[in-house]
Amino acid sequence: MGRARSDPNESGIDARKQAQGPGTRPQSDSIPAYAGRGVCEPSRSIGYSNGQGSGESVPAFHRQPQTADGIPVEPRCCLTGKEQTLSRYRMVESRWGYSGTSDRIRFRVNKRIFVVGFGLYGSIHGPADYSVKIEIIHSDSGEVPRQNDTAFSCNGSDSTFRVMFKNPVEVGPNMDYIASATLKGPDSHYGTHGVKRIVHESVSSERVVFNFSLAMGNNNGTSVEDGQIPELIFYT
Repeated sequence: MGRARSDPNESGIDARKQAQGPGTRPQSDSIPAYAGRGVCEPSRSIGYSNGQGSGESVPAFHRQPQTADGIPVEPRCCLTGKEQTLSRYRMVESRWGYSGTSDRIRFRVNKRIFVVGFGLYGSIHGPADYSVKIEIIHSDSGEVPRQNDTAFSCNGSDSTFRVMFKNPVEVGPNMDYIASATLKGPDSHYGTHGVKRIVHESVSSERVVFNFSLAMGNNNGTSVEDGQIPELIFYT
């Protein structure tokens, strides 16, 4: 039901030189929650801090399910470094509709990353609530290593809103994955003027190259050039 557009722009862009777009925010030092309901707060790049203002990165541990004896069901996950946000679109427009079909985009990276969530657009009609299922899917096998059925609230702005996985998703280099979001809620904003290739340079000058392409099947209109899932939130 989402609005379709023309063929994607072939040229790549350096993420450092993008014009300030939707959801682009300065970094702050706080710890994101990896489970539960989203909040009415625009997406922003944030990182883990040692709490002493030094800016040094420290490991962040996420609570794992445990047995009655307190033994972890899965190995505890540890991430270090700064959280980063990759923005796919350079402009925001209105109106994107939802009818139960997933918005999906295929992507690959040149080195291993850990995806912790998406930035999604919210309502064009003012404050609203959405239910959403987010997934990372192996493009070739169709396997779903991570998904989360959750919800988020938005304030009616054209900012993006954070929706997080319960645990980080490891994305291997030079492999095709699909980012998928199935939303239920009112018509939303959507991004446009996206490109196929984005070079993202982190604060540590580590370069991650993202290549986007159309996912096979019905994607609710989301493509490289426009649609939903404007942001991937990740660690290197």
